[in-house]
Amino acid sequence: MVTEWAEHGNLREFYTNNKNTFDPKLKLRISLDIARGLNFLRTVEILHRDIRAENVLITSNNTAKLTNFKSSRSYKADTLNQSHNLEQIRYCAPEILQRTPGFKYNNKCEVYSFGILLWEISEEKTPYENHDDFLEITRLVLEKYRESFSENNQMPDEFKNLALDAVDHNPESRPKLTTMFIVLSDCLESFDSHTSSSKYMTHAAEAAKKHEIYGLITEIRDFLDKIGETVQAAEHNKRICKALKQRVYVVYLTILDLKVHGDDKECFNENNRQCLQNLVDVIKKIREFVADISQMTTLLKSNYNQPKNIEKTFKELCKEFDNYIIGENSSKFNTTIKKKIHPEEEAEALKADQDELNNYFEIAEIGVDNEDNKKKLLKVNKMNNDMEEFLDKQMENENNSKVHQSKNDEIFQENQLIFSDYKKTDKEPRKDGNVTKWVNVKNEDEEYAFKSISEKDKRSVQNQVTILRELHDWQNIIKFYGLTNDGNKWYLVTEWAEHGNLREFYSNNKNSFDTKLKLRVSLDIARGLNFLRTVEILHRDIRAENVLITLKNTKNTAKLTNFKLSRSVNADTLNQHHNLEQIRYCAPEILERTPGFKYNNKCEVYSFGILLWEISEEKTPYENHNDFVEITKLVLDKYREPFSENSQKMPDEFKNLALDGQKLRQCLKFLVIVSNLLKTLHTCLYKIKKMSYQSMFQNYQTSNHLIT
Repeated sequence: MVTEWAEHGNLREFYTNNKNTFDPKLKLRISLDIARGLNFLRTVEILHRDIRAENVLITSNNTAKLTNFKSSRSYKADTLNQSHNLEQIRYCAPEILQRTPGFKYNNKCEVYSFGILLWEISEEKTPYENHDDFLEITRLVLEKYRESFSENNQMPDEFKNLALDAVDHNPESRPKLTTMFIVLSDCLESFDSHTSSSKYMTHAAEAAKKHEIYGLITEIRDFLDKIGETVQAAEHNKRICKALKQRVYVVYLTILDLKVHGDDKECFNENNRQCLQNLVDVIKKIREFVADISQMTTLLKSNYNQPKNIEKTFKELCKEFDNYIIGENSSKFNTTIKKKIHPEEEAEALKADQDELNNYFEIAEIGVDNEDNKKKLLKVNKMNNDMEEFLDKQMENENNSKVHQSKNDEIFQENQLIFSDYKKTDKEPRKDGNVTKWVNVKNEDEEYAFKSISEKDKRSVQNQVTILRELHDWQNIIKFYGLTNDGNKWYLVTEWAEHGNLREFYSNNKNSFDTKLKLRVSLDIARGLNFLRTVEILHRDIRAENVLITLKNTKNTAKLTNFKLSRSVNADTLNQHHNLEQIRYCAPEILERTPGFKYNNKCEVYSFGILLWEISEEKTPYENHNDFVEITKLVLDKYREPFSENSQKMPDEFKNLALDGQKLRQCLKFLVIVSNLLKTLHTCLYKIKKMSYQSMFQNYQTSNHLIT
């Protein structure tokens, strides 16, 4: 690998060979160079992961530069299981040395290493140089011992305090890299502008003014981080969110650039302080707006279900942002920002997102653009969140479970159905006799499924049915009517599914289960999952047995059922027992049983990916394996069932979608979301229908030609 030549070698070699010239000013300049490099990496979301003297090179003009990026990974990446040598251990944060399962290296670890390096620069010594044992240094660090500054140390107090703060045992108490850069910059500036013994100290008023401005700059950095996280997870209006993130990003970089080149006095004088505060205020609004429009639930809560409302707020924020940029009394500041913001591209992004959102509303068929439907969705969402809050309290304190359940009963009234209003049919029972077909006594065209439930399960089922009854109007969720009882026998009453579950359906309809029907069933399931995602409910048990096929007006419709395990997105993962059939659909991250792991939307996507494979192949996943442990091993070894040659009739987009859903998703950049599944399946079905119509038209033309 060919790199730039560093005349003076690494930092430790440099200060060892230049004892006479390595004075406080040069130490400050080198510290600031390193901070500048770390801030750059922070801006592009890269962590160095190995900050130490050997990985800082000094070029011929005494400029410090970061090197050895072998361990670098993006912010979103998992922590590497890397072996730390003795030299690395000297700079390792305590949270790394503790080796807590699931811990991820983060920016706070980087700050700690930099703090140790600042001490080394100041003292010109190897950290913990009297200790050459891995375990001994680890013990010292975990016991909160840190190397102290010597009495004859000539570095500014601000510098030493910064280094001590950076190695605080509590990661949350460590300063941000932005703050470290600013403090070091200020130290160097103070050094250059004073010659007396007080050269490192500023007047109280000036220090307070700078502290306030630095605080505003740090706020902008924090908002940029939060906006970046939101953009990363955005399901809707991604282009708008990215455009607004770009505005904040440009402001932050311009401020840092002015600070680096010594123009901060011109840019951030007292006259401009209020403009900077105004910018922070509008950036805060941008952050809230991005959070509101990026997910369907928040989009509905904030009344952005009408794309025109999004357009209105977006334009208002951009105008407010531009006004504050113009108001900043620094030609370099506003000129630089104007060059990097492109309103015409933002307008294109806005239109593209509006078109996409309108198209999504049409495909999803949940009617969120309708005000009544929107109110119902928000009602379900609130009911579900309230229910989860009560359930969590019950789990926290079993002694108070009866008290909390009585509160549930007060809020979620039990709508018990009258048993005598129904009568049992002669239809053969399903699920080992647990599900029977009933009809309404007054109207036998109204068909119902009665599912037997135990007295023990009755209360938890009641809690969920109270919510699920509200989903009555959404066609890809099985209709839940309520509970009824015949003496001591309790039944859950739901919509009757004529064709049974999905596996029964494709097993009994081999001739008619063609590509078009497979795509339609898949799209139905995706719509159901997408609806649950909208109201922040995870099904938690997506498999063929929990998809029922109804028959209405000669149309077969797939609907999700068996919500026994459903909990809200925010709820902890239940310590549930998985049977063999569930294991066939379980994501690897569930099978790994990592402590503290929470079931999430990506687990749901994985199960759906397996189900798509089953729909295509008309086979039970891993049907040749009937051992829990064996299937678990296959999945953790990254084995997935391949598509057969018989699946050629299914579109490639469908097969790719199924495979993508089953991939290991440790990298957060790879995120298949339900709304994307929905769009892809809709496109596949549209193409198949179009091909079918074209074929029919060609046959019609051919027959007419033969007649003539």
